[in-house]
Amino acid sequence: MLTAAAQLLRDRQLRQPAAPAPTLPTKIYSRLERLLLRVADPLVHFRYATFDLKLPLSHRLPVFLHTCPHYNRNLGRLGKLVHDRYPGLTAVDVGANVGDSVAVLRAESNFPILCVEADPTFFNLLHYNAAQFKDVELAQAYLGEAPSELAGKLVSSSGTGHVETAAASNGATQTIRIRTLCDVLAEHPRFAAPKFVKTDTDGYDAKILRGAAPCLAKSKPVLFFEYDTYFLKQANDDGLSLFATLKDLGYTDLLVYDNLGVLQPPARLADDAALHRIHNDLCEGRPGGRYADLCAFHAEDADLFATALRSETEYFK
Repeated sequence: MLTAAAQLLRDRQLRQPAAPAPTLPTKIYSRLERLLLRVADPLVHFRYATFDLKLPLSHRLPVFLHTCPHYNRNLGRLGKLVHDRYPGLTAVDVGANVGDSVAVLRAESNFPILCVEADPTFFNLLHYNAAQFKDVELAQAYLGEAPSELAGKLVSSSGTGHVETAAASNGATQTIRIRTLCDVLAEHPRFAAPKFVKTDTDGYDAKILRGAAPCLAKSKPVLFFEYDTYFLKQANDDGLSLFATLKDLGYTDLLVYDNLGVLQPPARLADDAALHRIHNDLCEGRPGGRYADLCAFHAEDADLFATALRSETEYFK
């Protein structure tokens, strides 16, 4: 009964016209959703392109995609551009969640993807949803800057999750084994030298990319990652030092998007003023505030960056 009600509610929400301000029916459906979520969080089906994804009602992806026409779709366009340049590429999706990023990528192009997800609930749904895709491997792992053990717990809400340390947690904690991306890639030889890496881990992106530096130095992949100053602070990360790491690895240019997927002025990794503008102006540093999605290109892919910038600029005209 609850599952059927949740599916009906989600379908009705997505049939409403996308509007700058919520309409009365939208407000009513949102209220009903909040009431239902007080009782349970049933699984619903959501159609993206030709793919059918199962996810919790609380997952905000369908709503964001419906109300924000550019949200997350830049990932698919950029993945296709990299694949056009490197037809034999393999890709890594860190923070794969329920498999929605795979659907976004596969809607535009087709290449092997290694999905890494830590949250057990999301991983189970990822396993279910990934069955419809070919050339996808899965790994359940918590990633960080260096191998370690952390006392804490995973906090999940609205389709996303992050690790809360014991010092910040008021509830029961567990020992979480932190690994590096290089460790995981060593267990999946097909993806040992990926040419496209996406991370979306609510504040751990910088730590994960720093920890992956030895692997990144070898394959020099295009990097698509979330940069959210609020979650970076929660993870005790200054964020800005990541840009120095990328610069040392030979990365030179960034495509910059706001959290709704809208293209912003690009940035050079040698331009400290531009990096501070991303950190201070594009990101709000509060829960639910604005953040940035960044796509970094190695110096060896300067021509690919130019192609991507030209293509994305044309797309937003």
